[in-house]
Amino acid sequence: MGLKLSVSAKLVLASAFVLVVGLLIGGVVMGTTAQSETEDLALSEGRALGQAIARDIQADLEEGLVIARELSKTFATLKAQGVTDRAVFDAILEETMKSNPALAGAWAGYEPDALDGRDEAFVGGGPQTDDSGRYLSYWYDFGDAAGLTLYHLESMESAGDQGKYYQVPLTTGREFVTEPTVWDIDGTIVFLTSLAVPIKDGGRTIGVVGVDLKLSDIWGALADTRPLGSGSVFVISNAGQWVAMPDADARGKPVTETLPALRSALPAITAGEAFEMASEGLSDSPVLAHADYTHLFTPIPLGESDLSWSVMVNLQDAAINAPANRLAWILAITGAVLLVVLVAALWLVGRRLINRPMSGLVSAIAAIEKGDTTVAISGQDRTDEVGAISRALDSFKANLARMRDMEQERQRAEAEASEERRRNRLEMADTFEASVGEIMGGVARAVEDMEAVARTMSERVQTVDEQATSVASASEEASTNVSTVASATEELTSSIDEIGSQVQRASTVAAEAVDQATDADRRVGSLAEAADRIGQVVTLITDIANQTNLLALNATIEAARAGDAGKGFAVVANEVKTLASQTAKATEEISGQIGAIQSETQQTVGVIKAVSETIGSISSIASAIAAAIEEQGAATREIARNVQQASEGTHHVSETIAAVSAETTNNRRSAEDVQAAAHALSERSGALQDQIRSFLATVRA
Repeated sequence: MGLKLSVSAKLVLASAFVLVVGLLIGGVVMGTTAQSETEDLALSEGRALGQAIARDIQADLEEGLVIARELSKTFATLKAQGVTDRAVFDAILEETMKSNPALAGAWAGYEPDALDGRDEAFVGGGPQTDDSGRYLSYWYDFGDAAGLTLYHLESMESAGDQGKYYQVPLTTGREFVTEPTVWDIDGTIVFLTSLAVPIKDGGRTIGVVGVDLKLSDIWGALADTRPLGSGSVFVISNAGQWVAMPDADARGKPVTETLPALRSALPAITAGEAFEMASEGLSDSPVLAHADYTHLFTPIPLGESDLSWSVMVNLQDAAINAPANRLAWILAITGAVLLVVLVAALWLVGRRLINRPMSGLVSAIAAIEKGDTTVAISGQDRTDEVGAISRALDSFKANLARMRDMEQERQRAEAEASEERRRNRLEMADTFEASVGEIMGGVARAVEDMEAVARTMSERVQTVDEQATSVASASEEASTNVSTVASATEELTSSIDEIGSQVQRASTVAAEAVDQATDADRRVGSLAEAADRIGQVVTLITDIANQTNLLALNATIEAARAGDAGKGFAVVANEVKTLASQTAKATEEISGQIGAIQSETQQTVGVIKAVSETIGSISSIASAIAAAIEEQGAATREIARNVQQASEGTHHVSETIAAVSAETTNNRRSAEDVQAAAHALSERSGALQDQIRSFLATVRA
């Protein structure tokens, strides 16, 4: 079963759902926007930090380059003025170191004999030169107990990275900043970069002057820098080596050894371009905590050279998204509080403005449902939807009262109409019973007449059969007599009296045969008339069946008009129609049988007439025999011939009588068929009367 809620509860739930969806959508939009903006802000902050650090480092490097440039100009000017005293040059380098404590070293180196042409004179002349005697002074102070120390340059001719500080400016004639390099200077290991500037004389580079910076000082300035509270800042050289980072052992080595993920950033670093990239889960890094990072690379141009270093600002993604996450939590908590407040307000408003009025309306509707149309409907004076519902409910109540009155009136009218239909059905049933009863009475009487006629015809056929039997016996006897006459022809002369007696008897028998044949003809005629009357009765039955069929059709039409009340009437009418059709078929069969009887009767009449004519011929012959007795003797042959003809005639009479007997048998069978058909018609008529009585009982019910 579903949860049953009030309208106000559904409204509160629907509103809460809309609020939740709205707050979710708003929160998602605001959160996404905030995240995007805070991410942009964090990245902007990281870029700004990188740019600031890059400017600071660039300024430090530029300051060193400025010193190196001034030294280059000073040395070139002194050479041009003819000052070649090496002590002067050493004093300048020493003073430069003393004036700039940030420098790790200041140095100058000349090509062989390029300074004063006296290199051989200075072979073994002090720490500021090597075995060649060239001017290679190097003043350094690494902040240890040794303090400011004079030494000479080394690895100037080296083909590796350590020789670039001298060879690149010498060959290119341009400023050069070396890669971070670890030096072992007089037993002291230092991490330096050299800022070298060529010394020119008349456009020709004759030497290189420069200053050294300790790169550990750069990391010392960056070690406490924590962008976004958890990030870090590193510095990478142009060749992709660590300049500043927390692992001292990794400084001066390729960054890819420590962070292989930075391989994709090297082209941008070498080209001096800004670059940003993301790395995920640097769990194997000894210099970065396990987290997802965004790395911002800011180039540091190195003086007038084509080289640049890069400041690498490392921002943890969690720190970048932290403000957005905090804002999301604030939005979620604010939204939840707002949702609770709004739902509570909606619940109170719904209870006051909807639930209470709707409860009254529900009570009124329940009363109206129980049939109470006198209940008062409150709230009709309100101008909102509740007032509209109240007014509509009051109108419904009034309409319901009117409908109840109309329903009562309809039921009364329906009862009257039902009674009227019942009276009409009774009248129709009485009329139908009278009409069909009269017809069925006629059918019954016709059936009785037909049965009587059939019995009469059967009796007459029996009589004809008996008469035919008598005629056959007489014919047999005549045949015997003729045979006797034939056998006595030889004795005709001696037994004339006997012959006369026999002839007299033959004449008498012939007369009787004529009378019997005449009687048979009359009876067969009566049989034909009876068959005609049966045909008339059958015609009457056919007319009655047709009329019954028509009445059944009319009854079916009336039953269809009566609707549901006439369904039983329609069934009975259909049964009556079926019985009428069966009656018509039976009468057709009877008509056929009667036609056969009439045909056979006509043939019997013809045969009997032939028998009568034959017997008449026998009578004439017998008379001729009686008249010719006196001439018997002279006409013996004539008598024999006549006797032969008489024998043939009696034989023909026997055959005719046999045919009459057969025809009477057929007539008897036809009469039996007529009687059976009449009996079947009587039974069907009784069944039809039963159906009519059932139909009338249904109609009257």
